[in-house]
Amino acid sequence: MVLKVVRDNALDEKQEINILLVEDNEHDIMLIEDAMTRAIPGSNLSIFRDGQSAIDFFQNYPLQSNSSVELILLDLNIPKVDGYEVLKFLRGSDHFKTVPIIILSGSPDPMDVIRSYQNLASSFVRKPSDFSRLVSLMSDLPNYQNQIMSQASERLVHAAQLPSLPGSEPVPSKISLTTQTGVEYVLIDTIIRVEADRAYCKFHIDGGKVIHVSKSMGSFEPVLEAYKFFKPHKSNLVNGHYISRYVKTDGGYIEMSDGSHVSVAVRRREDLFEFMSQISLA
Repeated sequence: MVLKVVRDNALDEKQEINILLVEDNEHDIMLIEDAMTRAIPGSNLSIFRDGQSAIDFFQNYPLQSNSSVELILLDLNIPKVDGYEVLKFLRGSDHFKTVPIIILSGSPDPMDVIRSYQNLASSFVRKPSDFSRLVSLMSDLPNYQNQIMSQASERLVHAAQLPSLPGSEPVPSKISLTTQTGVEYVLIDTIIRVEADRAYCKFHIDGGKVIHVSKSMGSFEPVLEAYKFFKPHKSNLVNGHYISRYVKTDGGYIEMSDGSHVSVAVRRREDLFEFMSQISLA
């Protein structure tokens, strides 16, 4: 068996690409190559040593019609453009928004796990210190990729709704919120609703706290919808577990547990009833 390795920008456009690795540590690259050779013979591996060269490839990807990226292994601490920016770029791309992306990182910081899943990584795996565990991880990749693509081949899905990769870090219960004064980490199940505020948004937290966030409400939708949030109107995302009742008068609105009222667009009413029936059965 020959492991086909394509380095940096020297990609043969006639070669099918199965797995793409973005990693700058030569020792880690060598171990991953060896582990893949042992675990999944016949695999194709493309390697990029910095985030910018990876993005350059991804930007030109539609021109390479004979290639197919089936799974991406991405380190966070890479030169030129870090892994987070690469991840954001990929999830904003029509070609890569549903491709499984595994963060393979040596970071011990739990906040990196939160940020990775919030930016829609499929899995977060800490780099195994034992080679046998790395081989085991590689052997799990084909089945993991098949499972994900069978569930999310057409739309972007948060990791909380996907199969878990053995050895990966669990999907966190917190979300990071960037404010004018810093970053707050909030338990998702304490969020009552998110309210759009032009290019920004407000998080209404159980207990009366309101957090003004320096991002749009839309940037949180794929994450929060995985945690039973519903968008009844373009200006709000509501946590289904905090919905008290639906009121037909005044055009139709939801009453939340904190007493706030959220309008329901006419076209969203049937979706709301279906959503609430699923919440009730959960």
